[in-house]
Amino acid sequence: MVVIAASPLRRLLGLAACVPSKIDGLDDASIVMVFPSCASVHTWFMRRAIDIVFAGPEGEVLARFDGVPPWRIRSRQGAWYAIERFSAG
Repeated sequence: MVVIAASPLRRLLGLAACVPSKIDGLDDASIVMVFPSCASVHTWFMRRAIDIVFAGPEGEVLARFDGVPPWRIRSRQGAWYAIERFSAG
């Protein structure tokens, strides 16, 4: 499931507020969140590590951070959007 974080509240809460539904057959690994116009991501209040990719205007990967633990900030100057998901490990 891809979630677009377009509203200010959704952007603030990010993956920390995503609670997958077992009824719908979803788990943490099935959620990917996209943040348009985003060059910085925090992992405050996260329950576990996440993977983050920052991409440019053509979708090119500018930076990738795997397994970023809670209470951290990652950024990439010039990024047009960020993509995050829960880390597998």
